[in-house]
Amino acid sequence: MLVSEVKTKIVYWMRRTFDQKTLENFTDAEFLEVLNQVAIDLNSKADLRMERYYNKTTAATTNYELQGKILKILYFGYEAYGWEDQYYSFVEDVVVLKESPDGDIQLDVRYVRDIEKVLDDNGEIDLPDHVLSDYLDLVKEKLKMDLGLQQQQSYHALLSAWAIIMANKTHTLPLKSGTFRYWALPEQGDDEYDITDHYVSQDSIVADVDGDYHFMPD
Repeated sequence: MLVSEVKTKIVYWMRRTFDQKTLENFTDAEFLEVLNQVAIDLNSKADLRMERYYNKTTAATTNYELQGKILKILYFGYEAYGWEDQYYSFVEDVVVLKESPDGDIQLDVRYVRDIEKVLDDNGEIDLPDHVLSDYLDLVKEKLKMDLGLQQQQSYHALLSAWAIIMANKTHTLPLKSGTFRYWALPEQGDDEYDITDHYVSQDSIVADVDGDYHFMPD
């Protein structure tokens, strides 16, 4: 849904709800800020923009660029012997591995990315289609809060309630692909390749002169 379509859908509601002086003092930039903030709030609470990165490593490469700024990692599969010694962090849209990997190691990263903000009337709201009707309702509540018709608590209460509903509408995490392989020792099965909990804070990451990220020396 484009910003221009959002305006068309709620312009008459705004005229009925707010007095003319209030609307005259409400700028297009402020309207865009409301649209972006509601989308950010919903995505943050309901994990609406779940993405998957499924690619193999390049030897000695520790930085891997994902599709959009990473908010959280839901699952990180790292299919290699020595998986237990591998750690990771992320900065903006880049996953950073601590140990330099061999080539052709399968990475399977399920994550929530940040939304892309709209900048003008031609911008498209970066949310799944199935939540846009609820999104519009919440935009109205945010406008009433920002323009002084209701308390802040009302918006956040509705946000929490709708986020639960939207989370239930959102697709669950995709099933892990691939075939399980069995090694001589049971503890070396593919189910051991989950390094999701091997996350290290961004405080441990530094950037070099070329803009690549690295873990600080231990």
